[in-house]
Amino acid sequence: MAVEALEVQPPAGQEPIHWRLLTTHEVVCLEQALRVIQWYGWRWKIEQLFATLKTAGLNLEATQLESAIAIRRLTILALSVAVRTLQMVEGRDNTQLSAALTFCEKQQQCLGVIQSSVEGDSEKLQNPYPLGCLPWAT
Repeated sequence: MAVEALEVQPPAGQEPIHWRLLTTHEVVCLEQALRVIQWYGWRWKIEQLFATLKTAGLNLEATQLESAIAIRRLTILALSVAVRTLQMVEGRDNTQLSAALTFCEKQQQCLGVIQSSVEGDSEKLQNPYPLGCLPWAT
């Protein structure tokens, strides 16, 4: 079976995503097609997570650790970082999302303290997002 999907409202300045999905699942109605699209969306997020863990991001495969326990601990730490990175990427334009999704209260306080030291003098170099939302923190 094949399911074809075209993004209706892509982000400004971007081409709409056009998926042609092949599946072994029966698709004879819109509900089944939407379910297959949802599954592939989830699969894409998993692929992004692993890409972030590997050479496209944290380069976990290049570790020189030899002990299984050390590699396991590094992987758990890297997984936490990869998930947070993907949360920030997905939420970077959504001011409805709270920074608490990715950052604890102490981390948000730290971001607030260092904000003035990383912003520039011009309006273009100021953080345009409201304090406390995920795009602000990102």
